[in-house]
Amino acid sequence: MNRPARWKSAALVPLLALAAPAAAQPAPPPTAPAAPVYELTQVAGPVWRFRSNAHYGLVMVTAKGAVVIDPLNPAAAAWLKAELARRFKGLKVTSVVYSHHDWDHTAGAAVFGPVPVYARAESLAALQPPAEPEARARFTKFYANVAWPTVTWTQKVERITLGGHTVELHANPALHAKDLVYAWFPAERVLFTVDVISPHTLPYRTLDDYAPDDVAANLAHALSFKPRYVVGGHGDVAGPDSINALGQYYADLRAAVAAGIARGEPLDAIKREVTLDQYKGWRDYGTFREMNVEGMYRYLTKPAPAK
Repeated sequence: MNRPARWKSAALVPLLALAAPAAAQPAPPPTAPAAPVYELTQVAGPVWRFRSNAHYGLVMVTAKGAVVIDPLNPAAAAWLKAELARRFKGLKVTSVVYSHHDWDHTAGAAVFGPVPVYARAESLAALQPPAEPEARARFTKFYANVAWPTVTWTQKVERITLGGHTVELHANPALHAKDLVYAWFPAERVLFTVDVISPHTLPYRTLDDYAPDDVAANLAHALSFKPRYVVGGHGDVAGPDSINALGQYYADLRAAVAAGIARGEPLDAIKREVTLDQYKGWRDYGTFREMNVEGMYRYLTKPAPAK
């Protein structure tokens, strides 16, 4: 830090005196963080969606109890537990399902007490802390609240039936997570997809999990259910057209970035030019558009693997 001189010139003294009152004003208090947004809204029949800011989970509400798919975080889970009891005359959560192991979708499970926690068998390896000390510390920071799965399965489909209603858990191994599942409510034709399909929402940041075959497989699997409603762990509640729309977004993004590369343009210029205006109404357009362009640029320009 530079310390002030012990003297001031005669010319500077009046100016400093005039400036002193303004400089002495206290700084405004820091802006308080926005309060979390929690919601519980009906999708169809016993299927409800609950919200914690930009994250969403599902709840199957029955007379015998509730099944929560993705408990999100401890604060959201505590709110949901109280909200279910308030709205449905003391209704309790009887089981929890993980769509995949990521902490931002799973960390709230312990709030519901010693109930069964369902996850694909691959989750057990994904939830093991790394051996390397620094990596282990980072892992523990985020995963300390994630309850260990108590019911795992290896077959393609696991079913949970409660109070006359059923949810099917379909394996959808993806680059994003090997333990990923799609949750399917056959009677209501509601499909819950997390992270790999977010209806009417730009993909996350720089497309670190992008590969054309993986995207095609995720979309084709989702379309195979012929859903009436598609609910994302992020994004909107939408119809099946939202699945095709996401595929078209990836195609448009790739074509536009590839054209810029073919013209010999640098990344910064391509970021400015590839505006994808037809997707301005989608969530995260302003936040992730340039990141998506950068991610696609990196994918298209990375060296081919050595043979």
